[in-house]
Amino acid sequence: MNLRRVTAIISALVLVFFGSIINAGAASTNGLTSNGLSISPVRTDLTIAPGQSKTVLMYITNPANEAIKVRVIANDFKPVGQSGSPQLILGSDANNAHGLARFIEPVNDFTVPAGQQGEVKIVINIPKNTPGGGYYAAIRFAPTGLNSSSNLTLSANVASLILVKVTGPGLKQQLSVSGFNVTQDGNPGNVFFSPNNIKVNVGFSNSGNVQEAPLGKIEVLSGNKILSVQQINNPLSPGNVLPGSIRQFSTSLKGLGSFGKYNIEGFFSYGNNSTILTASKTVYVIASWFILIIIVFIVLIVLAILYWLIRRHKNRIQSQGS
Repeated sequence: MNLRRVTAIISALVLVFFGSIINAGAASTNGLTSNGLSISPVRTDLTIAPGQSKTVLMYITNPANEAIKVRVIANDFKPVGQSGSPQLILGSDANNAHGLARFIEPVNDFTVPAGQQGEVKIVINIPKNTPGGGYYAAIRFAPTGLNSSSNLTLSANVASLILVKVTGPGLKQQLSVSGFNVTQDGNPGNVFFSPNNIKVNVGFSNSGNVQEAPLGKIEVLSGNKILSVQQINNPLSPGNVLPGSIRQFSTSLKGLGSFGKYNIEGFFSYGNNSTILTASKTVYVIASWFILIIIVFIVLIVLAILYWLIRRHKNRIQSQGS
């Protein structure tokens, strides 16, 4: 094999290696107000037995300079996507097994004077034959005269949510981990080139018939050493996973270094019996400076080989000439 051919092969290998590094790097970097009214609380969680009633007090503040006549509207809702955002169900839906609006007593229109606060009693009556499970609705407060029949996607700025767990026969609690991945700037992966902006995302799937609020923690480990612990879901006001839906919770990972292998382990619990769920994943962080050192090292090796081949070739020519 002549010198030119050897040099061409080595150069091609270097270009292929550089190209793979560049492509890998590119792949890895790739109190509420509504209509001028302030409403509280924004969410209420209740447990009610069949045949019982409960009353929820809601407060509406009018910051305007004139009185506002308010209409109370109860709408069932359903989850949209995996963010936990609810979407109103307008009108009646016979297929909605989790509708709470049918159990809420109608409320007459009322007036909130300028700069004052009004109190509203929302009465919930659960019939005796109601199966155990989850029931939920949004209580909206709108100035009279607004069109309430248009399609609406509910956000935290328009209503107060009520979620009821009805106890008794038929109650089914069944939650599972549907996804557990690690992302950097929104891109999932197992190898990252910096420890910045890395998050873990946990998806919970609810195949039961009652809303669940999973709680837990994420541990970052290097070997057997725990580097950091982060919470999943806020224990003071936990988000719910509604029946028949998947909801994703995310948190930033802390304690990651510029280089190393890390185990990400999740421990979660839910339900009346604190059922335990677990998940784990291994990720690698390889800092850009470390990759640069490897590249320089490979280049030096290539240059050394080229130098050795050239010297060998010259020595062979000299020996043949002599």
